[in-house]
This record gives sequence, structure tokens and C-alpha cells, in this order.
Amino acid sequence: TKRWPDNKFNDLVKSFLETSFGRIRIFIGPREESWFADSPLAALAQFEPTGRVEIIRDKTLLEVAAGLAECQRLVTNDSGLLHLAEAVGTPVTALFGPTVREFGYFPQLRSSRVLETDLDCRPCSRNGKRPCHRGDLACLERIAPVSVWQDLKVAIETES
Repeated sequence: TKRWPDNKFNDLVKSFLETSFGRIRIFIGPREESWFADSPLAALAQFEPTGRVEIIRDKTLLEVAAGLAECQRLVTNDSGLLHLAEAVGTPVTALFGPTVREFGYFPQLRSSRVLETDLDCRPCSRNGKRPCHRGDLACLERIAPVSVWQDLKVAIETES
């Protein structure tokens, strides 16, 4: 319930690859393997002709932390990866759905950013474990990839 839909991540990666020369790392944890393997995002990463997409999987926590430390920025859900990235000094663009700042889960680094949708049903869960009572995950579905890409470009330009 706290995961931005994979088709939206796929669209974001496409936008990045079409308009940037940078590299992308996609961090896949054990819980993501089940949906990732057959996703359009996995296919995009596997067949990306320039080799600018790297899939990070089957790593220890220390290896993931080291990989995050090498990143300029992480686009992430409200997750442990968000906090690990910040712990190693990597700013995040965090996508928040069922949880809110008042719960204490927001990023702490000054250069980190949060994108969220203002809905009257938010927050719907303290930690995002309850299913969406609306049934549509509008809080995350309404965060458009183009908005994330625009915000990401501004963040990167500001940091440069």
C-alpha cells in the first residue's frame, strides 16, 4: 500500500533515459522480486541498449548502503531504503501515500524532497499496512511520473 505503481516507475525511467545521459540503479529487495521479475520495468532494464540501467539485488545491507552512497539521488517510496539512503548522505525524492509527515517517517536531509497527494482520506494508516479503504490507492496513483521527473530535474539542478 506504500508502493508507487511499477508502471509509473517504468514511465519515470523511460523519461530519464530519453532526456538524460545519467545512469540508473534499481534496488530490488526480496519482497520486490515477486512482482519485479515479470514487470515492464524489468524488461526495460534488461533490454536498455546503452547499459545505463543497473539492477541491484541479492546484496547485503552494507552493500546496498555502499551502492546508495554512490548515487546522486534516490527516488523511493516511504520505505527503509529511504532512510538507509539518507543515513549514507544520499538525498531522496520520496513518494508518500498513506502516511504523513506527522508520523515521523519523512526524510530528514535538507535536500531531500517529498511528493504526495492531498486527499481527505490521508493518513489512512500509521505505517501503511492497511489496505486502501477506497480501493484505488489514489494517494499514490495521482502522483504522475511527469511530476516526479520535473521535480527530480529541479532537485538535481539545484544540487549541481
